[in-house]
Amino acid sequence: MKLVGIGMGGCNIAKKIHEYNKKADLITFDEKNATYLTPPEKKAEKIEEKFVAPKFAEDGDSVYIFVCGSGKTPFIILKLLESLQTCKVVVTYIKPSYKTLNKEQKNNEKVLRGVLRDYCLSAKFKLILFDNQNITEKVGTAPILSFYSKINEFIGWTLTTFEFLKGQDPVLGKYLEPPEHSMITSLSLKRSLDHDFIDGFNIENPRGRNFLFAVEKKALQEDESLLQYIETEMTKKETEYSKNNYLILESETEENFCIIETYTNYI
Repeated sequence: MKLVGIGMGGCNIAKKIHEYNKKADLITFDEKNATYLTPPEKKAEKIEEKFVAPKFAEDGDSVYIFVCGSGKTPFIILKLLESLQTCKVVVTYIKPSYKTLNKEQKNNEKVLRGVLRDYCLSAKFKLILFDNQNITEKVGTAPILSFYSKINEFIGWTLTTFEFLKGQDPVLGKYLEPPEHSMITSLSLKRSLDHDFIDGFNIENPRGRNFLFAVEKKALQEDESLLQYIETEMTKKETEYSKNNYLILESETEENFCIIETYTNYI
């Protein structure tokens, strides 16, 4: 497995996930250490033009790319994707808060997100979306020095746990991969079953959802209302054009929680 961070925000997410999975290879393309560009460039289009993608993955490798859309370095992702066409690629894109962006940064973000969407719809890779502003409103505020660490922790833990749960044998149900025409996704987290969901990104036109319920062993053995609760939660998220699916897994901790993968073909 390869973890690839692009830009400062993307690198911080990749490093956070690497803390959970030390066996993965960590590759970073950080604006502060842009040794892959000589001499350094200031314009996004020039950075993309001069960038030469290094070879760090073999055919069939799983490559997870993390990128935030406000900088200039993130545009090198386009050449990276071209070089990884024989790999299994998942791109996690973090939309920055518009409150702190200037006009140029907002334009860069819209362009990059649009390009990634179009690539994804061509079934070249899976795209997972997060929105910094959306997460901040749900997880709460933090001191300046730890503000982004709190967001990174949420994204890193949610992504890592989701990938782990997908690979486990469920007690009930089965994980269904999003269809090739609906590979734009987002993740939502309910930290405990009596809390509200924290939506990583608001997808307004979902085509389907996977509900991954992690439940402690005692509740699986004794809670007679559990299945009814799960059916109620799924009904809350039901829409006319979306297909919901669920799986129940035994939690390795004493906590009960749920992660929803929402997928669509349009944003």
